[in-house]
Amino acid sequence: MTKTKQQRVKRIKLDFAPHESVTSFGGFAVIKRLILRLGIDGLLEKHLPTRRGYSLPEIACSAVAGLLSGARGTVATEAVRHDPALRRLLGLSGSPEEATFWRSLGDAGAPKALAGFDDIYGKVARRAILRSSRTALFDHGFVPVFIDGTLLEGSERREGTKVLKEKGKGLLWTAGFVGPFPCAQRLAAKGKGEGEVTHARQLLERIDHDILLPTGLKKDALVLMDSLHGNGPTLDLIEERGLDFIIGARGLSRVQDVLSEQHESQWTPSPEYDAKHPGIEESAVCVASVHCEDWKHKRMIIGRRWRKKGEFVWNYTAVLTSLREDDPRLGACENHGKFAKKIWNLYNRKGAHENHFKNLLADLGLHHPPCQEWIRNAGFYAIGLLGGLIGMTCDVLTSKPSKARRRLATLRRWLLAVPARVTCHGRTAVATVLGLSDWWRSWSADRFARAARC
Repeated sequence: MTKTKQQRVKRIKLDFAPHESVTSFGGFAVIKRLILRLGIDGLLEKHLPTRRGYSLPEIACSAVAGLLSGARGTVATEAVRHDPALRRLLGLSGSPEEATFWRSLGDAGAPKALAGFDDIYGKVARRAILRSSRTALFDHGFVPVFIDGTLLEGSERREGTKVLKEKGKGLLWTAGFVGPFPCAQRLAAKGKGEGEVTHARQLLERIDHDILLPTGLKKDALVLMDSLHGNGPTLDLIEERGLDFIIGARGLSRVQDVLSEQHESQWTPSPEYDAKHPGIEESAVCVASVHCEDWKHKRMIIGRRWRKKGEFVWNYTAVLTSLREDDPRLGACENHGKFAKKIWNLYNRKGAHENHFKNLLADLGLHHPPCQEWIRNAGFYAIGLLGGLIGMTCDVLTSKPSKARRRLATLRRWLLAVPARVTCHGRTAVATVLGLSDWWRSWSADRFARAARC
């Protein structure tokens, strides 16, 4: 038997079939199914204020679809506007052009609208979490609550641009995550009280009240934050809320003195740390406590010391924690050294949670603020976080239970960007996937079936 030789293409022609209702993003059928199951359409109608012309729910849905499909900035709705089959699939009668979207961002960034978006995040995240598997939510026995700020692109002409030591210049955006879900955000404006520390406390209160308490996850939550928050009002708020935490303590000058005063017997060698960090030797960990002048009580710290090869001076760092050695979630801790190593391993997971920002900044293009005025950028980032939340909810709820999460760019490539013919019968839209391999069709169908069961 001889194989038929495939004929090479030596010429190519381009033709159009404008009457065909076909879209390159037929996978949005899964997104739409999920939106219907979670009642997101109703939440948008209920919590967003009215406006003339295109409504804010229509604008938000168009922009979210545009961002998830790969469009950027104020062009997000324009991309959906020129894809009538996608609009039919999503149930959108129209989508605003770029100029209209730019003008509408001023309405989306108004205080009433931002408060509405906050309510929407909480309810969508709560519904998604209650439908998620334990495997997807828990990390090493805890549900991580991660809050951090990131510096966006900025300039002298862009309102709200800040200059921060060691970070540079740009707009400051603070976001909060529960497990893999982005569920709260603030874009800093000019003025007193508009910074990462203040916004982190606001987001923490909202996450606790809107998500952790209603879902029953508060007892399993673990707040992970960097050293910027390791003092004063933030720690007091976390303790008042009854939340467990591991927070960097590098900014506390008292920590250096306490660790340097620890007896040699208090230190437990950590050769596994040396093996992972070339150039470091004789590292060790210890458990101690510190009481700063403005604190009402002392707090536990987990210290680490190390020497660089060829040097004789110890370097010190530490984290603050509310966890104790007898905590059943940590397993058996026969000694201080094992407990200290487990705390450091948990804190090192913070780096993995920082990767959640990549979905928002890189895959949705949110690193580049599209407007000059702060209020329009605030509206854009309110919609942007909603897009990230819907995208991550789609990945978690339509995939098999797993700790591993796909990037939104990967989800776009393999799920959303599949060609489909869209037809409507009454109030039902049918997306007929065109082409693809057997595996790809089966994988997409499995995702759709899981969305239908949410």
